[in-house]
Amino acid sequence: MAPRAAWLPLWPINRRWVWLCSLTRCSRTSLRVALPDLSLRANQVRCVTGVTVPGNRKLLTRAALYVIASFLPAFVAATLPFVSHAFAAAGPPPVYSERSQFIFIEPRTVPRPTPILTPSGKTVSLARFSGRVVLLNFWATWCAPCRQELPALDRLQATLGRRGLEVVAVSIDRDGLSAVAPFFRQHGLRNLSIYLDPQHRTGYLNATNPSHGEFAIYALPITYLINRQGRIVGYFPGPFDWGSPAMHRFLEYYLDQPK
Repeated sequence: MAPRAAWLPLWPINRRWVWLCSLTRCSRTSLRVALPDLSLRANQVRCVTGVTVPGNRKLLTRAALYVIASFLPAFVAATLPFVSHAFAAAGPPPVYSERSQFIFIEPRTVPRPTPILTPSGKTVSLARFSGRVVLLNFWATWCAPCRQELPALDRLQATLGRRGLEVVAVSIDRDGLSAVAPFFRQHGLRNLSIYLDPQHRTGYLNATNPSHGEFAIYALPITYLINRQGRIVGYFPGPFDWGSPAMHRFLEYYLDQPK
């Protein structure tokens, strides 16, 4: 059987509790709080029951906060899509090629130590470039698109290297330095360093990944972007126009980020 009356505390007034009694005898009892009647004198407040009781400014403030808190969840739910869109719009500018676009990778992870070889045979890791924005480019001398874009990457290194960009062009030629060194001399590449991965220990072409490489070579050339925190952001599959204004705006977005 439904209760005839329900007594609930409303709010304290002058260190006393005001109790609200439901005036209906229905099976479902609901509590409705009415706004204070602001037409009364400053020291009076009229409650739901219509009884005028002494009040103060603190009571009016509490009533206003109650109303704001009641509508706050609905307001947040309504504005959340617009806020998310605004944050998305504040991200990096888009960049495209004729056939593809930059592909983001989530979650952003720190790559394992990568055994990249220098011309002298020493092994270096990407941790060597910590704090810089790295473009890790995999290429080969027998790849025509790679040969075409490598001079553009050399110019990009000369332009944005002072800003904190590091283009790490890693050759996957099986012949190693004997194939790469003549290509560098022939095209006058002076701003890029020679890095080698003849055994595919850093980038892998085979889906079974027998050498346990860290970076999948989905296309050739392919260029991975690593931010200043050392995390992989995504990759450029295939050749891109590295000298385009859109590409510069895209890279400057990550160059402007703190270390």
